Amino acid sequence: MNGKQRNRPSAATPERPAGAKTPDTAISDPNSNCTISQPMGAIARILPQGAENAVSTAELVRLTGLRNSRTLQIAIATERERGALILSTTKGGYFLPDDGEKGQQEIAEFVRTLRARAINTFRAMRSAKKALSGVEGQTDLGDI
Repeated sequence: MNGKQRNRPSAATPERPAGAKTPDTAISDPNSNCTISQPMGAIARILPQGAENAVSTAELVRLTGLRNSRTLQIAIATERERGALILSTTKGGYFLPDDGEKGQQEIAEFVRTLRARAINTFRAMRSAKKALSGVEGQTDLGDI
């Protein structure tokens, strides 16, 4: 981000008050061939900065024109894979990190949340793999 801020004119919502900060630029890959249905950085460009301005899943589906929340999740995953730093809250809102120390704290909280989810996922996978280990002819899933 280049540090410039602007107020994006839009209707105020509980998730994003009118005038919430949004960055002028988004992280993008100039070498990729983007399609009109999934432009690189389209979601990051419309997200405000700061957890207090997080945009709900339903509102983000509406703003982007995507079909549903699953399609939105796929689009966000794609942007994240390409380097966009799109954070989310446990309450279902998406946002970009704020500037400075506050933004660093938001990123750290996001990492803590993802780490806790990953640990729980691996625990669930371990018990499922254990149940499969006794099945004759079952291929070992290995460590993912």
